[in-house]
Amino acid sequence: MKAAKPVDINYNTDFNPMANTFFKDERLAKGDFRGIKWKKFAETPHFLLLVYGNDKGQKKFGVTIRKKTGGAVVRNRMRRLVKEFYRLNKDLFPDRHNNLLKIKRVPERLTWTETDKELHALLQVHTL
Repeated sequence: MKAAKPVDINYNTDFNPMANTFFKDERLAKGDFRGIKWKKFAETPHFLLLVYGNDKGQKKFGVTIRKKTGGAVVRNRMRRLVKEFYRLNKDLFPDRHNNLLKIKRVPERLTWTETDKELHALLQVHTL
């Protein structure tokens, strides 16, 4: 048998694996939802983005979906897709704001491409 050649790995020093992590301090807590007058930021047929300025200087994110929308499996899948979108596209959300994404209804085709496309359209409407 021939010995395997060593693989030459060229590491990019600019790569930061933690840049796309959804940290705990970026999540909205239950207390952050209630008693606040949210401002409507943008809306699509399936999603509604509400914002509220915060004094912490960072963006926070939360997702809500009503039980009426579907079964637990569908609701949790939708929640996971939306959180993954936020994790990969944090820079599209307004800075220094609490961002609350309400899922009004679940798209007919519950796929990443459909969800990604609609959420990009939601955030391209306008900026603060």
